[in-house]
Amino acid sequence: MNNEDVFVTKKTLLKLACENKQKWEELAAYYYPFIKIILRHIRIHENDIEDISQNVMLKLWKNLSKFDPSRGKFRTWLISIIRNTAKATQIKQIKDKNRDYKYLEETSTTINDPLEEIFRNEWRKYITNVALENIRKQFSGKAVEVFLLSLKNLNAEQIAEKLDLKPDSVYRLKNRVKDQLVLEIKRLRTELEH
Repeated sequence: MNNEDVFVTKKTLLKLACENKQKWEELAAYYYPFIKIILRHIRIHENDIEDISQNVMLKLWKNLSKFDPSRGKFRTWLISIIRNTAKATQIKQIKDKNRDYKYLEETSTTINDPLEEIFRNEWRKYITNVALENIRKQFSGKAVEVFLLSLKNLNAEQIAEKLDLKPDSVYRLKNRVKDQLVLEIKRLRTELEH
């Protein structure tokens, strides 16, 4: 499996989401907040993000059964829907304000730029954050805090001093959280991706 294949939504989840309201809600719960992240990255005005996100989800709902995985990846299809919905909103706003179409050509190019790379990078971050939230309840005490501080490049001695722990405890706690996080990320990817 190459790196590109890792970020492909599972065909079974897509098929089930077409047929099952609960699976659709599961798919929507993962992708709706993620769509907002992508819209922020392509510099959609904050006031428009909610409406565009809802329109994207509506288009997904209406067209998910028409998605053909043999013609391309779900990610590519979703990017296309996000891009087209955002452009349509921009065009409508420009027409509503009687703006010059030259302005549209200048501003709409930002939507087309490196959206695939943005999508891939943001998806990684998003899945990691969801996984971290999912495992938080498995740990008591300072374990998650130790792990988060280690991500800020604090060494074990600094963390131990800050949290009133022994350095050995810091290493153990950090590794326990890291191990669970890796497992949860794998679980989420298995559920949502190839």
